[in-house]
Amino acid sequence: MSVYVKGGVGRQYTISTTFADVRERLDAAFNTISSDVIYNCIENSKAEVRRLNAYIRDSETADDDDGGGEDCGSECDGEESGDECDLSDFDVDISPLDDDINTIA
Repeated sequence: MSVYVKGGVGRQYTISTTFADVRERLDAAFNTISSDVIYNCIENSKAEVRRLNAYIRDSETADDDDGGGEDCGSECDGEESGDECDLSDFDVDISPLDDDINTIA
């Protein structure tokens, strides 16, 4: 979305364009985006994070089942294992919003 907006603003650039002109054009362009579009972008991003989280967890489970995740030796120096670092360690809510479309997690 921001690439689209910045592209439209960039095409208006001339040799005499000032930073104030760019700021005004960016503000005007972003103000034309409906809240539904922004909401859908956020929901699509959250869905992608959920998909990637599931993929990572499935990969780690497969590694554990194969015995590949038991001891990684020097390859893991200074790194946390998947068990010690996942999205639940952070204050991030990626659960779908079923009943409240006005809340952004």
